[in-house]
Amino acid sequence: MGKLITIDSYFKRKSSDTVENATQENNKRSKASTSENVQPQNQPQNPTEKHVSETPKLNTEEVGLISLERDPGKRKQMCKYPANKKEEVRLAYLNKGPFQIHLKTYPASAKDKQLHELNTRFSDEATGLLTLSSAVVPKKGTKTFDISKICHLVEKYYPADFTDQEIYRLRSELEIFSIDMQNNKKLKKASTIAELCRSLVKTQKRKTYYLFDRLIRLILTLPVSTATTERAFSAMKVCKNRLRNKMSDDFLADSLLVYIEKEIAEKIDSESVIEEFKSVKGRRAEL
Repeated sequence: MGKLITIDSYFKRKSSDTVENATQENNKRSKASTSENVQPQNQPQNPTEKHVSETPKLNTEEVGLISLERDPGKRKQMCKYPANKKEEVRLAYLNKGPFQIHLKTYPASAKDKQLHELNTRFSDEATGLLTLSSAVVPKKGTKTFDISKICHLVEKYYPADFTDQEIYRLRSELEIFSIDMQNNKKLKKASTIAELCRSLVKTQKRKTYYLFDRLIRLILTLPVSTATTERAFSAMKVCKNRLRNKMSDDFLADSLLVYIEKEIAEKIDSESVIEEFKSVKGRRAEL
C-alpha cells in the first residue's frame, strides 16, 4: 500500500512541474511581445529610415566616357564606377577596341639577343674575310671574278702582305686568270678555294699567278675558331676536375674567367677585395 502512495505522489509532482514550466514560457513570450511594441528612442520611427542609412550612397558623378584611360595598367577598376555607369563604361571600352602600348624602350626579345650574340661573335672583319673567300671562287652562274671587290678587300685586310704595286699587278693577274680559267678544264672544275689552290699546283701555274696564289694561301690560313674559345676549353679541364665536378655554371664561369685572364687577376689586390666586401654590410667575424 505504501508503494502505491509513492507512485501517485510522483505523478502529481511531475504534472505540477509541467504546469509551472508552461506558465513561465507564456510569461516570457508576453514580455517579449510587449518589448517589441515599445520602440526605443534611438531607433527611427519609420523602418525604411534604417534601410536607407545602412546602404552606401552611390557616387552619381558623371563619368567622362571620352577621356577614359586606354592603358590597361592605368585603367580604373570596373568596381569603382557607379552601378548605373558600369554598362556604359564597358561598352565604351569595347567601342574603342584593343590598345597597343607604345614604350620608349622595349625589352630585348630572344631574336634580338641572338642577333647581338652573332654580331659580337662575327665582327665586321670576319664577315669581310668570308666575303673575300667567296669572291675568289666564281659562282656557276658567273664566268669572271669580281676583280674590283677582291682588290678592295685585299687593300683593307692585307695591307702588310701586299704593296700598292703588287695590288696593281694582282688586278692584271686576275684579269688574265679569269680568261685562262675558262679555257682550262682543271681550273674550271674547282668549286672551293682548297681545290683551286691544288689546281694551281697541278697545272704548274702557281708561279705564273704568284700573287693570286699568295692571296689564296692567306685566306686558307684563316683561324677556324677564336683563341678565347680554345683557351676556355683547355682551361675547363683544369678548373673542373674530378674533385670539383659538381660546381654550378656560374661558379665555373667565374673560375674560368680568373684562370684565363691571369695577367689581370695578378694585378688585383686581395686587401681591396676584402675591403669591398666589408663595405657592403657589417659582419660578425672580421674578414
